[in-house]
Amino acid sequence: MLIETHARTGHLDFVRSYAEELRTIYASVRERLFSPARICMALAQAAEFDGDDAAVKRYVFEGVTLLKAMLERIPDEETRASQAALPFHRELLLRDPANR
Repeated sequence: MLIETHARTGHLDFVRSYAEELRTIYASVRERLFSPARICMALAQAAEFDGDDAAVKRYVFEGVTLLKAMLERIPDEETRASQAALPFHRELLLRDPANR
């Protein structure tokens, strides 16, 4: 949401700087992050505003893959549905090419 807000208000330098910081964090400690799928969504949004379609596809694919794996580990259907309905998770799932 931070990236989208700044991009829509024309602060593209901030978006690029923030995205670079996120890429560094994601690359160095991805396995320890609380929500790597959410970071993938933010990076996909930043790439989208930068016009980098290949990066958008890469981050969406990676985010969807991570999200689906996380959702599969949740045994309770209600909790799984609640997690999938979170805005950043829902957006990733809507962008999943498998759902088109």
